Amino acid sequence: MKKFRFIFFVLAVLISCEKMEQQGEVTYAVATGKSVSSISIFNSTDDQLHAYEYLYDEDGKVIGVDKDGKFYSYQYQDGVLVNITCDDAYGSSFFSWNLTYDGEDNLIGYSVYMNDEFVIKYAFDYKGKMISCLNVLKSEDSDSAEITMPYVWKGSNLDSIGSVEFAYNQIVDNFNVPIPQLHVAFQGFFYDPLFVGFSRSENLMHTSQSSSLSEYSYQRNDEGDICRIDVDNGRLYYLIEYAD
Repeated sequence: MKKFRFIFFVLAVLISCEKMEQQGEVTYAVATGKSVSSISIFNSTDDQLHAYEYLYDEDGKVIGVDKDGKFYSYQYQDGVLVNITCDDAYGSSFFSWNLTYDGEDNLIGYSVYMNDEFVIKYAFDYKGKMISCLNVLKSEDSDSAEITMPYVWKGSNLDSIGSVEFAYNQIVDNFNVPIPQLHVAFQGFFYDPLFVGFSRSENLMHTSQSSSLSEYSYQRNDEGDICRIDVDNGRLYYLIEYAD
């Protein structure tokens, strides 16, 4: 399979699930329905690579994410996320992500700015409630897409985006925030912690790319929520903590 060039960063995975009593049994990633308070990513020598901490309002919406000491603020209008802002680590650049929607609250545009100057725009086409195509635009005023990638769905799960194909395990992904790098990430979205996993589907996905596969395994806490995800027997691992 050809490598998917510069729009998508795909971590190819072959997911195996622990604590599933029967193969094919459908389970939920988060049995209690709790919100994730933090996600930490470590390598095999226990060095922390990334840390995400989530801040919520009284309605349970994410209003801030601290990623490795860099804080992202999220603004809503009528309950819909419309803007994200963040200073870089040295305060020399100001980033903003502006989101636009159609009349049915489908995300149709996602524009990235640095110091108020346009960087890139992602535009989405829909068929019903499902994204049918992603267009990466050179400029906000451009009528032509720099790159266009079709989405193909099977039910509520993504079958493919362009040349990248997906398969699924039986864990329903009901995390309230994306788990970094377990899903497709768009260039540009990668710097926004909430959109790292924008192409979420009903179940946790596993993908194949360039004949490269990695194994994922899951551990659950005493309440039945996934609290640790291991990649390739500990080459990387994620620790997930939940709000009380």
